[in-house]
Amino acid sequence: YETDGVAWAEAQADALRRRAGNELDYDNLAEEVEDVGRSIARAARSHIDVILEHLLKLEFVRRPENVREWIVSVRHARRSLDRELTPTLRARLPEETAEAVDMQIERLAANGVVSDDEVESRRARPYT
Repeated sequence: YETDGVAWAEAQADALRRRAGNELDYDNLAEEVEDVGRSIARAARSHIDVILEHLLKLEFVRRPENVREWIVSVRHARRSLDRELTPTLRARLPEETAEAVDMQIERLAANGVVSDDEVESRRARPYT
């Protein structure tokens, strides 16, 4: 496992298919399965971050030269997010979105894109 992850994964997959439980590395398999779930969740969160960043920029930034790019980016990220969402992630979406909005607003505020009043105004109107 530690020295050749590919060989280990192939051997574990083979043992699983043959139902050879005595050949399985249960502890490391459990870690790898959890990592798969975390990876899927990270990909979904990344799409949420892009969607929210660009929606907030569309709302607050007055630069028409970037509008088309942000709209296209939001559409693309939404399609990608729809492919990534599992029932479990879909159930967590409201919480993830609220957290991501806060993070994106803080980022825009730190960069001087939005004022403190705009930050509070946006927080009062959560995205759904």
